[in-house]
Amino acid sequence: MFFHSLEKATSLYEEVYEILKKNSATSSQQMTEVIGKLATLYRQQNRLDLAEPFQVQFAELKERALGPHHLDVARALNNLAVMYSMQDEYAKALPTYDRALKAYRYNFPDDHPTVSTVVQNRQLAAHILSQLS
Repeated sequence: MFFHSLEKATSLYEEVYEILKKNSATSSQQMTEVIGKLATLYRQQNRLDLAEPFQVQFAELKERALGPHHLDVARALNNLAVMYSMQDEYAKALPTYDRALKAYRYNFPDDHPTVSTVVQNRQLAAHILSQLS
């Protein structure tokens, strides 16, 4: 039942995305939110090949609108880094984790649980990449 709901939501957001792309009056904030929802929905369905371009675009749009140190940017970059790791694209994941960490550390001390988690995820990605080399 849950998966069916995700598919339905994805279908609806795909329609909204197409409508917004064609509408010149669409605000960048509206488009950004729809792009973020599509990235999340595809990721929840493990359709990472479809989620990745939306997540990349979402992170770029958030960073452009809010600046590199905003927590929303940190979350978007972290989600992208995790997605890269899930696809075994560790060379892409590492610099993305670094950008997310920079934003998180701007807002939180190093001993904050979120910072610790991202550091651990980055270390794991670096370790796996070193084993593959």
